[in-house]
Amino acid sequence: MIPRHHDRLKIYTTLHELSIDMFPEDGCLHVYGVGEDGVTAFTEYGIQCLKQIIADEKAARSTALNSG
Repeated sequence: MIPRHHDRLKIYTTLHELSIDMFPEDGCLHVYGVGEDGVTAFTEYGIQCLKQIIADEKAARSTALNSG
């Protein structure tokens, strides 16, 4: 599992949870190695997509806080 990065990203979730709906065409890959379970990896485009997902999550949380 990818460790929590909420201090850096200011979002209380894991990168894995953010990338769950991403596909290889979105730049999200699952890399397997010999004797490894595998790890999630991102292309440069995948990182751009993650940044947009994070921005969308922040906006949604801000809207929810302001309307409630």
